[in-house]
Amino acid sequence: MVMFCCLIIYLVNYALSGRCTSYLLIFFRKIAQFRFNYHVNSINWFLSTNARYRTRPRDGEIFQQSTSADTSYIYRQNRESINENRRGRVRFGADVYLPAEQILTASARFSVRNADNTSDVSYTDYSINDDVLRQIDREDNSDGRNNDYDFRLEYENRFEGDRHRLTADVNFGFGREKEQSHLIQILNQFNGEADGGIDEPLQDQRTDNQERYSDFRFRSDYERPIGNGSRFEAGIRSSMDRMRNDYTVEEYLEESWVTIPSYHDNFNYREMIHAAYGIFSGKLEPLSWQFGLRAEQTGIDTELAQSGETGRQSYFNLFPSMSLTWQISEFRSIQTNYSRRLSRPRSRWILPFSGYADSRNIFRGNPDLEPEFSHSFETGYLRHWESGSAMPSVYYRYRTGVIERITSQEENFSGDPVTVRYPINLATEEAWGVELTADQEVFNNFQLSGSLNYARSESAGMYQGEELTSSTGSLQSRIRVRWRFLDSWNFYSFLRYRGPRTTTQGRTSAMSFMNTGLAKQMFDRSLTVSLDVRDLLNTRQRDRIIDEPDFYSERRNTWSSRSIRMNIRYRF
Repeated sequence: MVMFCCLIIYLVNYALSGRCTSYLLIFFRKIAQFRFNYHVNSINWFLSTNARYRTRPRDGEIFQQSTSADTSYIYRQNRESINENRRGRVRFGADVYLPAEQILTASARFSVRNADNTSDVSYTDYSINDDVLRQIDREDNSDGRNNDYDFRLEYENRFEGDRHRLTADVNFGFGREKEQSHLIQILNQFNGEADGGIDEPLQDQRTDNQERYSDFRFRSDYERPIGNGSRFEAGIRSSMDRMRNDYTVEEYLEESWVTIPSYHDNFNYREMIHAAYGIFSGKLEPLSWQFGLRAEQTGIDTELAQSGETGRQSYFNLFPSMSLTWQISEFRSIQTNYSRRLSRPRSRWILPFSGYADSRNIFRGNPDLEPEFSHSFETGYLRHWESGSAMPSVYYRYRTGVIERITSQEENFSGDPVTVRYPINLATEEAWGVELTADQEVFNNFQLSGSLNYARSESAGMYQGEELTSSTGSLQSRIRVRWRFLDSWNFYSFLRYRGPRTTTQGRTSAMSFMNTGLAKQMFDRSLTVSLDVRDLLNTRQRDRIIDEPDFYSERRNTWSSRSIRMNIRYRF
């Protein structure tokens, strides 16, 4: 249990104002921050810093059974880990107020992060008769460091008239990340008996992961009212990203460290994206509309230096969008929307390397991943009344190149079976559903809002000559309660539920969690004390089952735990 205070100060035309904020966090997090502004003549200088320390426990369980013509492989795994994360950031710069409502902002940011992770994994192997064959413990101690630099120049010009402006933003950043780990795996039980004096490590390994990256981004947006109620917006975007990731796994054999070739390579990634868009909106009672079009050119080059594998993607796409609203009356309207969208894979899904703490279950990225593309149609009826609103809607979505994580059985460098998970552009998916969103002030200062969504989806794809399909329904809901009572007390609670669903290789279980909080204002609202509890019931976890003729897996992961935070804020 840690308590600390941070002071935020503003100096504007030599006038002093600010606020003091304290956080009391139980179990795993503490934050400190400082912000300073000094405004003199036409320049506003600013400086902000923050520091954060967080410990996050995680745990998980896996049961797996694979069979072949002559053997069965059954084991149960338990994993516990604690991640300690320390971050610090400094940002400074100035706003320069130019003539004719123009603002030029220059800023620089530097951040540093250190992370220590301890992971303990235990494997228990069983015979087909459920007898214990052996038990293995695997310990991973890793240390990570990251330095990140960012420089930005922003420009804004507000012309005469309402919402007529031009903005531009240039950003350049670069950094380096390094993570090293030491892994020791020990056989402590064999055929149900103690190790019989075996006290040497069964395996002694280490990993080294180094990443260097840089990015450049430019954007400019122009907005202008046209006539009575119409509006035109246009803009351009350009980004260039480079990354080099070097990954090595070594094992200590015969008094020297030996590189494992299948876990050693240098990955180079370069991405360039150029885009332009235009949006026109208007109104002609009772109809209002918005039409937009975005054009985008993408180029991606990848290379695995050691193996010599290269890849290239180059594609040009148009993304139209449309929104129509028919105002039936002051409190009723019908809305229809269409859009074509693109969803790019996350960076972790592209990297061909991953952590090696769990030597039997490995996630491996796919450098050849392509984006998902989707067409989305939605129609809804919006009804307002004095104390709330409701909107039932129906929708249809069609996606191509849907990314799914495939699970397969392979052999590692020692010939032992390994479960490998990796993403691929597997399927085409059709989804349709109904959704209801609503909010209502039940009584004075007591507000209830939420949504209920039921979707049905069909997906199909081919992988290694096998057709993988799924047909599933999914229910999701969110409920939020806000209550202000006794004039100075505030209570809130948030509940989310996601129902079970079927995947192309198995199914996922339902998940739910609840956050809640209470706040009190005192001293003429100058002092606010709040207490928040995240994941009150400690139920936020992910369960997944894969059930195939020769492979069965049950997997449970918990990536966070219940946390309590107290916030004390004083404004003066």
